[in-house]
Amino acid sequence: MDHSPETLPAMDASAPDWQPPPWPSGCPEPGIYPGIPYEDYRAWPAINATALKHCATLSPKHARASVEAGTDSLARKFGRAVHCYFLERERFVERFAVAGPCCEPLKSGERQGQPCGISGRFLTTTREWYCGTHVKGHDDVSEPVDMIQASDLADIERMFEAAKSHAAVALLRAHGGCEVSLLWEREGLPCKARFDKLIEKGPRGEPYIIDLKKCAAYAIDSASVEKSIVNYGWDAAAAWYVDGLERLSGRTAKFLWLFLEDGPPYDIRPKAATRGWLRGGKIRIDSAFNVYRWCLGTQDWRGVSPDVDDEEPPDYYKKRFAIR
Repeated sequence: MDHSPETLPAMDASAPDWQPPPWPSGCPEPGIYPGIPYEDYRAWPAINATALKHCATLSPKHARASVEAGTDSLARKFGRAVHCYFLERERFVERFAVAGPCCEPLKSGERQGQPCGISGRFLTTTREWYCGTHVKGHDDVSEPVDMIQASDLADIERMFEAAKSHAAVALLRAHGGCEVSLLWEREGLPCKARFDKLIEKGPRGEPYIIDLKKCAAYAIDSASVEKSIVNYGWDAAAAWYVDGLERLSGRTAKFLWLFLEDGPPYDIRPKAATRGWLRGGKIRIDSAFNVYRWCLGTQDWRGVSPDVDDEEPPDYYKKRFAIR
């Protein structure tokens, strides 16, 4: 997430004749919105940190698609399940569907007549599960927005049991809002963010934003988590979150990442987004915002490469094959 406005030829991100578009009809008024369902938040046609990351690391075309269509994935669904289990465990059962095995009888083979048994993906109104292959011919089916596999639930339960005695997890249960959605205006453009946890008054009276991050087992050392922060643009996202809350409330929040291992020993590492992280993140997110704003003003939503890529192989490749 390190592209600057100069990456686009003849670009002037601060052109004086730039005018923001009208406020989108699909966005509510700026404010802090607790309890908004994820699918409603995702539908807001506003800029978020993920779109700006796409703008900087992929292309403006990818950023625009992210804002217009919203994105979801199995990884995001699993992440939301982890968040809900840790933050609002009492709501987990009512909110998340745990996929059962496909119940369609097999028509041939050694197991003819027996249920398919593959993990289901589609649920009928009578609570029967079907896989992607056997859902054909069933009209009363839907794919739950928040759905996880039984194996995912087992992993989440193990993560929670191993981490629940940690003081930082107790902080998660402190008074405050979970999955709080924010919408604010920046230079005439709607911007949004969704906090895993917002504590209005932390230990010293200041607000706290807590962001849960899943990491691989044995990748929870300081060097690994710092590399992830940089590579995935989480420093930029943290700066975006802090800026959004400050614009809406006038208060500067503390920001805390909570890294959770997804395998044994399921350890936990709380890490503060200190002044250095937030300053670096602000530089990255502001640069990406300027690129996005310029693209919006010019309607130049170019892709990853308008020309033939004739770059030489990277240094590690040359070293591996002794190319000079």
